[in-house]
Amino acid sequence: MYNKGFQLEVCTDLGGGQNLSHANAGDYTEYDVFLSHSGLFRIDYRVATQVSGKFELRLVEEDKITTLSSITVSSTGGWQTWKTLSAEVNLKKGKNRLRFYAVSGEFNLNWISATTITVTAVETISAENKMVAVYDQLNKAITIFNSAVNDENCMIECYDMSGRKMFTRRLNVEGNMASLADVSLPNGLYLLRVETKGKDFVQKIRVQ
Repeated sequence: MYNKGFQLEVCTDLGGGQNLSHANAGDYTEYDVFLSHSGLFRIDYRVATQVSGKFELRLVEEDKITTLSSITVSSTGGWQTWKTLSAEVNLKKGKNRLRFYAVSGEFNLNWISATTITVTAVETISAENKMVAVYDQLNKAITIFNSAVNDENCMIECYDMSGRKMFTRRLNVEGNMASLADVSLPNGLYLLRVETKGKDFVQKIRVQ
């Protein structure tokens, strides 16, 4: 993360820690976000303020800067009275450098999160597609039930919900079932991507 102009202060929102504060026009922070797929995402912002203001989410690509969304903030009732605001943006697969940019006013920011709305150029694994992945927490393995493809060299990638890659492995997917051993995942929600010769499949896996 890169920070230009924001200060840090103790946060009383759920989870505690620190929040970014005292935003002035022209202040910004930048984040490198890694995504397993292109698509439409809902971006949530946790903000607090006593005055009105405006911020933008911008995509930074070398010398090119594109505004993805713009949100006007009204008073939430206090500098530690928090409210979640949302906007929808299209992001591409891979690395995205996102800039949270203060246009006007003054406000505090606790966190930003991204949630997939639609996935572009991939096919969701489902019973209809006849390829389903199941995580076996007891044996620390992922089993793929398959009647869709026959590929000796599939690429398997796993990402957490922040876009961080957990692992990349190769697997022979032949016949009705294939297993990926020695996969240890903490509790949480993950995206599993199976890349085959014909098409890509993406599925959410919950570990609990």
